[in-house]
Amino acid sequence: MKNNIIAYELSGIDNHSYFYEFAPKETFCSTCHSCINYQYYPNDFHIKNKADFSFAYDGGPPIISSKFKCFIENLGYPIQFDSLNPEGSLFTLIPEKKLTYLAMQQSEYCNKCNQYVNQIAPIPNFSNEIQLPISDGFFRSDMKFGSGIEKGFIVILGVNTGFLIKKAQKELKLRGLDLIPITI
Repeated sequence: MKNNIIAYELSGIDNHSYFYEFAPKETFCSTCHSCINYQYYPNDFHIKNKADFSFAYDGGPPIISSKFKCFIENLGYPIQFDSLNPEGSLFTLIPEKKLTYLAMQQSEYCNKCNQYVNQIAPIPNFSNEIQLPISDGFFRSDMKFGSGIEKGFIVILGVNTGFLIKKAQKELKLRGLDLIPITI
């Protein structure tokens, strides 16, 4: 039986940087060290490679180049972009719409910040909240996955949006991104 693609996960490479390297200690839970201030963003962030879509070693939102940001802005989806440096070469990508996910494994619940230290093995659970397959849009998982401060949300694309990104990847020579089919 063939699996049907219902959406794509937009994944990326490690950019050999640390998003939270200079974050104040109040950004993290004093008990479990997980991030509790998701409004924190570095203001002089740079990466060593030339990726257009990537992630830092220590979590945080996806990081995109100004070239990829310009392309995405023209698509008109509700996405928040925050500049990470004075020259405007890198931005965070935070889709405003969320889709429900479950974690197959959760451990070390912290009573102080009310989150799991380890939350892994994401499972899409949005089949009752949106028509499948998802045709268009940028979304993010309602949960963050990973361990400690190394947690981040998953970026989900509608099928047509995935095709637009694949086409732009070739035409604009976008680096670092990968589209992974989500199937049922």
